[in-house]
Amino acid sequence: MRYVPHILFGLLVFILLYLEPLSIGGLKISHLWKLAVLYLLGLAILMSLTRRSRMKRLEGFAPSESLRYGYLFVVWTLVSSLFHSGGLSSSILATQRLFPLMFLHYLLLQSFEPQKYYRALIATVVFIALSALPFQLHLFEPLGTGYDVVALLDAERPGFVGIFQNQHVASLTLSLAALLSVLFTLDGSRHRQRLVAALLSTFLIFTLLTTYARSGYAALIIGIIVYLVVSGRAATAFKMVVLGICFFLVVYTLFPEIDVLRDRLLGKTRYSDSASLKISSVGSGRTNFWKTALKIYAEQSPGAQLVGIGGVAFEENMYMRLGHRIYAHNGFINNLLLGGAGGLFFFLLFLKGIYSDIKKINDSFIRNSGLAIFFAWLTFVFFQGGEFPLQTLLLFLFIAISISQQRINGNRSLTNKALFGA
Repeated sequence: MRYVPHILFGLLVFILLYLEPLSIGGLKISHLWKLAVLYLLGLAILMSLTRRSRMKRLEGFAPSESLRYGYLFVVWTLVSSLFHSGGLSSSILATQRLFPLMFLHYLLLQSFEPQKYYRALIATVVFIALSALPFQLHLFEPLGTGYDVVALLDAERPGFVGIFQNQHVASLTLSLAALLSVLFTLDGSRHRQRLVAALLSTFLIFTLLTTYARSGYAALIIGIIVYLVVSGRAATAFKMVVLGICFFLVVYTLFPEIDVLRDRLLGKTRYSDSASLKISSVGSGRTNFWKTALKIYAEQSPGAQLVGIGGVAFEENMYMRLGHRIYAHNGFINNLLLGGAGGLFFFLLFLKGIYSDIKKINDSFIRNSGLAIFFAWLTFVFFQGGEFPLQTLLLFLFIAISISQQRINGNRSLTNKALFGA
């Protein structure tokens, strides 16, 4: 019975995410439910801050650089939007950036033990895998839009999206979950747990491949490389190589549309003559997007270069030059255009805060896993851009572990036995 509330909560999250592409009265459900949660989080934070008893319990509260710089980033987003056209677009952008920050703020005001946040990480990986299963079994049809490999590569079905709005959100979510499950496989303390983690890894990576979104592939690979580098363990690297070879053989043998996957990786479509390893092909034109966006920025006045031009003007300028209303497919360049030099500065400051908070985690496995997740997320931001508030929450759970450890001043190492066995 103790798992019933967790199951009901998981079903609620499943339904909300599944319905996100739909609209009510012209507003997407994805925006409506996040606004409602923001309101509730705001009330909860205010109540926590005004309770005298709660403040006493927070005497050892350790400040989070991520939270401090993240709020500054949101404030700049709002201030710079005063100089842009399209107020609704700027408001949505600020809301997307504020959502994970307020959730993190709420968590940091609680007195949860670090183990609870770690169990939340494990539960999130399991939820992502379970949410993908009915779509892979074709029991549900997605409401979101996947990569159109049917039209471009003569595939039987479009790219996987599951409960998410598009292939990029699905790809980032699956890559982070797959990365965590791979790390659990390598460092789990019990044979049964490592076996379960290995099965989760296989399913999540397989599902990730069916999104056909290459930014997610890159995020997973970079995350694994970062973990191997920061952990400095030759044995772990050898295990990873063996697992990689085995998985490659399984995918090459059993993947239903291996030719489609190969063509997607190499940038081939039914409209091109052959696969190509040119950067412009493999990158889906990203380098052209980057150069065009930077040229637009260079043509702006000094004032616009400081505060940015906003989303509406950004898309219009890209449309006039490329024929598509798109951003630059690069989070750093996007922030430069959206919020100017100030926006890019506060974004970099925010990233520095995340890195610093994760580096303070006592346990080496959790710290190295957090760094791997951070650089995997950063890789996706670099190659795709966009705002991913829910996926950022997964990263913020590591920050919650860090701050919780600092607050209780335990300086004790979290063992896998305690974490998995709790």
